[in-house]
Amino acid sequence: MLKKYQDQGRPVSITCYEKQDVILGLWNFTWRTGMDKTGEPVHASQYRDLFSNGPKEAIEFPDYTYEQHFGKAIPSFPPRSVLQDYLRGYFNHLGVGEKDVVRM
Repeated sequence: MLKKYQDQGRPVSITCYEKQDVILGLWNFTWRTGMDKTGEPVHASQYRDLFSNGPKEAIEFPDYTYEQHFGKAIPSFPPRSVLQDYLRGYFNHLGVGEKDVVRM
């Protein structure tokens, strides 16, 4: 929907809220536990080798497909790192980046 508005020349303002040092929230992996450098609890709900428990077809953006991003078909249940890469690509596709993130 955002891409559609952008393509139509409609103004779109995006603000992302994130408590972690990097965007993508729960798809980030960290070995850290306890508190982060700002005193916030570290919420690492992922583990390094996690795979999606839902099929990629259910979480694919219609205006930015996995095949478009990776240049080939991928398995239906991709690993965390593949989903993280895809989401970063989608944000880049929309022109959303660190500049649009409000640290909480």
